[in-house]
Amino acid sequence: MYSLHMINTSLNPTSETTQPAPGAIWRTVRGYVMFGLACALSPCCTPLLVALGLGLLAGTPAALWIGANQGWVYGGFTLLAAVSAVMAYRWLRNNRASGADL
Repeated sequence: MYSLHMINTSLNPTSETTQPAPGAIWRTVRGYVMFGLACALSPCCTPLLVALGLGLLAGTPAALWIGANQGWVYGGFTLLAAVSAVMAYRWLRNNRASGADL
């Protein structure tokens, strides 16, 4: 039959299971935020975001600068998308390797 020790461990599973690393949850959250940023700033969405930004900033010096330097803005967004994708991959891969599950 069941002993008292077996009943206590079934009610309190944290005593024998491994806990995730202290920063694992935040690395996972940061990884998914970076992944979302990489998707939003990808070259397929950049023309939509720049057009929306120019529409919202119409008549301001920022809109004038962005309109005059659109190539640099597109390149900067693409660079940020690539860096975000690499950071997301590294943070999410590290969580998988350490065995941290949510």
